[in-house]
Amino acid sequence: MKNQKKTYVEYTNRRVNQIKKGLRTGTPRLELARSLSKEWDVRVNPVYQKIHKVASEMKAYKAKQKLERENRKKIVKGNFVRKESTINLTENTKGIELSGDALRVYNKLKKEPSKIVLHEDHVRYYF
Repeated sequence: MKNQKKTYVEYTNRRVNQIKKGLRTGTPRLELARSLSKEWDVRVNPVYQKIHKVASEMKAYKAKQKLERENRKKIVKGNFVRKESTINLTENTKGIELSGDALRVYNKLKKEPSKIVLHEDHVRYYF
């Protein structure tokens, strides 16, 4: 096995755009890598890896755009009703007790607490 010298390949905007154009036309990735490596006078492997990376970024971008379009349609079609919040405060000698909607601590705790008490220097959650 020969020790091959690793070379750094610089991908300019022009080169990345060539890769994107080749991917959009539907040419197989290996053929695209071989043709671009001959044109740029570099090895095939780094170009092939870059093609995979650019393809995954393009795929993620398309998926993000599709998701935004779907959400936009839902927002336009949806009927929104504003929900009244029910937060009850009762003040004790020990602290202020919260109940109602205030018990929903979003994505912070594994389960919803039954009682939250605010003290001057800390907060207590009761399950």
